[in-house]
Amino acid sequence: MGLMRIMQDRQEFNEIRDTLRQANIKVTHARLVIYRILKHAKRELTAYDIENISLQMNDRINIGTIYSSLKLFQTAGLLQRYKVDMEQSLFSLKQFDHYARFICNHCGAIEALQDHEIDQHIKTLCHNKQATYVSFSLIIQIESCDKCNDKSDKNT
Repeated sequence: MGLMRIMQDRQEFNEIRDTLRQANIKVTHARLVIYRILKHAKRELTAYDIENISLQMNDRINIGTIYSSLKLFQTAGLLQRYKVDMEQSLFSLKQFDHYARFICNHCGAIEALQDHEIDQHIKTLCHNKQATYVSFSLIIQIESCDKCNDKSDKNT
């Protein structure tokens, strides 16, 4: 491992450590690893995805520790949790005060939805109800996504 890589890892470690401390979360090795996995994830992850990635990194983390850390991160406002079905949740670091996602029932793909009209409509609804807007999470389950539709078109 080159010196630049070591310095980048050290800088990232310090940033994660500071983020956890600012959220009043005790810094542990497992929490640093879990947060780093979530930070580098290209998609939302299940707790078991996190466990498997940690194993690939030669950093075995107990699934109970993963779940308790995810709960801490969520309570501190660092993490967004998506309930996909009755048994499974997906997790990602919180980047916005709103989350709208399409979830494909056929393949399970998740697609972010950025729509300022939806944002404005929800804020207007809150205002009309005299409720203070904080954030929102919206999951839209669709029968099949564009990728599934493309595959079925090719198979016919």
